[in-house]
Amino acid sequence: MKNIFKCNQNDNENIPIDIIDNTHLKFPDLHTNSKDIAYVSQNLKLYKNDSVCKVPFCTTVEAEAMGANIKLGDEKNCPRISNYEYKDINELLNIENINLEKGRIKEVLDSISILKNKEETVVLNICGPFTILSLLIDSKYIYKALRKDKSVVENILNKIENNIVEYAKKAIENNVDIISYSDPMSSIEIVGPKVYKEIVGDTTIRALEKLNNSIDSSVIHLCGKVSTSLQSYENLEVEEIKYDSDLKYGEAIYNLLENKNEENIFIGHNCMKKTPHILNKPLIYKIKIN
Repeated sequence: MKNIFKCNQNDNENIPIDIIDNTHLKFPDLHTNSKDIAYVSQNLKLYKNDSVCKVPFCTTVEAEAMGANIKLGDEKNCPRISNYEYKDINELLNIENINLEKGRIKEVLDSISILKNKEETVVLNICGPFTILSLLIDSKYIYKALRKDKSVVENILNKIENNIVEYAKKAIENNVDIISYSDPMSSIEIVGPKVYKEIVGDTTIRALEKLNNSIDSSVIHLCGKVSTSLQSYENLEVEEIKYDSDLKYGEAIYNLLENKNEENIFIGHNCMKKTPHILNKPLIYKIKIN
């Protein structure tokens, strides 16, 4: 197995209390209103001396839109699952598609438009299917189903993938610049090499192919764990693109966005949490999935 990207970053975005002091904002409401989400995103950018605005600030938005019970948290805790909505994996075969016109997911999409109207470069953080599934039902039922009849899990994941693609397409309509794709619960360290090889790797490839076939002219940043895990089991072509060593990682991605042709560009082997930083190795890793 090739080396898997080591990430010390949390996939959720802790919001410093400093940026909401002396404002009308309060927890947990700032996660639920497009204007507040945009305000926090823009001020997080300034606070971290970043070059891009990122939304949302957690990995629970898609799962919540599919029925997960989410506790929105407070100044110390990011949104997280409160309890599992489902206890029988077969119930998930009948879950409804995400309604992008209501709830927190709509507010996130609307916040993109607000930020674009302010001439910001906007990143949408999208969560992968295995993490979404793990927020809907206890993982023990997922692994039990994988042993008994993995086609049930595959069918559910396929439906989740399709919803992820529709979410991304709507974000593109709202002029989002970059899609950041992570799937923290799909890492090899969590699912193990066997499950990764038999289902998670294929699910990830399928989700990315659907994204590639459904949207145009975007930069899609894969979490380093996603891309290096895929490289362990799939034949990925990785091209190193060197950039000016004085640039922050986010600035380098923006330059790539500005100079691309009318095609999607997949990059990875790194972490979007590093966009405010000048990296020791000024490289962007462009990825082609064979």
